Amino acid sequence: MKEAAELEDCLQGKVVRIYGIYSAAFEGSVLGNLKEGPDAWMSGEQFYSVAERCSSPAALREWKNPKGGTFGVVALGILRGRDGFLGFGHMNAFDYEFQVLCLDEMKRFSDSTVIFESQTADVQKAMTSWYNKHH
Repeated sequence: MKEAAELEDCLQGKVVRIYGIYSAAFEGSVLGNLKEGPDAWMSGEQFYSVAERCSSPAALREWKNPKGGTFGVVALGILRGRDGFLGFGHMNAFDYEFQVLCLDEMKRFSDSTVIFESQTADVQKAMTSWYNKHH
């Protein structure tokens, strides 16, 4: 697996399609994966009008759902790395941000937003199966 710095140089500011695990809750919007690698803050404010027009209606409904949860997500967007001192997201805690342009899929795994290891066994199995299918 490439180091985060190598990936940042390669992908910085580029439009990319991601297949990841998304966890949303109050003050949380975290995009990650089931393997090693940095998490990113997932945001939609910059291009929300674009995302509304091009996203799957079902995926957009899940994304706008105020109760949050943990999802499998397939999306098109712009990946940005930290530029200087400030990071992204809640308390500037993330080195990366994924700015959503279009949501193709949001598959709900759980209403919970806890880390993978704390999910129930059936949710872990569903997440792993979905993730492996896309990678």
